[in-house]
Amino acid sequence: MLLDQLNCAYYPSFNPLLYPFSGNLNKENFVKRILIIDDDKEISELLKSKLLEDRRIKVFTAEDPFEAMEILNHQVVDAIILDWILPEMTGAETLSKTEQVFKTDPNLPYEWEDKKVKVIVLSGRERTECKASSTKHFRYSGFVSKKSGNLQNMIENILKHIHKIEI
Repeated sequence: MLLDQLNCAYYPSFNPLLYPFSGNLNKENFVKRILIIDDDKEISELLKSKLLEDRRIKVFTAEDPFEAMEILNHQVVDAIILDWILPEMTGAETLSKTEQVFKTDPNLPYEWEDKKVKVIVLSGRERTECKASSTKHFRYSGFVSKKSGNLQNMIENILKHIHKIEI
């Protein structure tokens, strides 16, 4: 409630240690924070508009790896929709470099300490070409192909993954 009064853009995940006297809090009251990292602006905007139809979702977008790293350095998210091929590096390299920044940044939001973000890979390549290892903060949890040619099916598949994510 205090955060609402301050009109703050930070939406904390449910943490009983931070809210020990709030017996009526439940996970349905919290917002899922989703980061879309894709250099295809049309796909990003379409995904963003579909996700924002659910009032319990807040969406951030990044068109390149460096913009994504900047957002992640300042904003904790619950899930990432990650284009595999980005300008200058792959999606896996983007998350790997973000992990390196996390290790050295003294101003990293506290909530990142134990956070494991689900990553949904979005690619025009084959699933077997999009292999990456999970890291301390990022766990690969889904793959959606851009190859189908049907944008509606692609969005529906992404939405299925997003709705499974618990915060």
